Amino acid sequence: MVSNEQKATNDVVNESFGRCLMKPDFFDRFYEVFLSSNPVIKGYFKNTDFTKQKQLLRQGLSAALLYARGSGSAKFLVDNITKTHSRHQLNITPGLYPYWIDSLIKVVEDCDPKFTPELEKEWRQTIAIVVDQIKGGY
Repeated sequence: MVSNEQKATNDVVNESFGRCLMKPDFFDRFYEVFLSSNPVIKGYFKNTDFTKQKQLLRQGLSAALLYARGSGSAKFLVDNITKTHSRHQLNITPGLYPYWIDSLIKVVEDCDPKFTPELEKEWRQTIAIVVDQIKGGY
């Protein structure tokens, strides 16, 4: 069960995500920042169709925000991400997730005109719920 405090945090993060989506280069910017955050990361994307990858990221972030709210329908999507990112498929090591989170926060800061340190904290709390789930399935 999601607490009222967590629900309020999720509402604020959802609103921020909506503002970010108003920026046409949000996902391009994310991959620019993420791929330059650690030299190992580029290797995971060497044969990637970035048009498709950006769609997957948008779906994944939407599912993550719903999952953090306790949505049962989003659980299926997060479980699928957990499976595909595990050592048995894409082998995304848990040590790479801080780069993903920090890249996301940097781009949200760049794209959301209402970004504040408090909003950053709320984003991090919300995303941690999903990232912890994904890392747990490694």
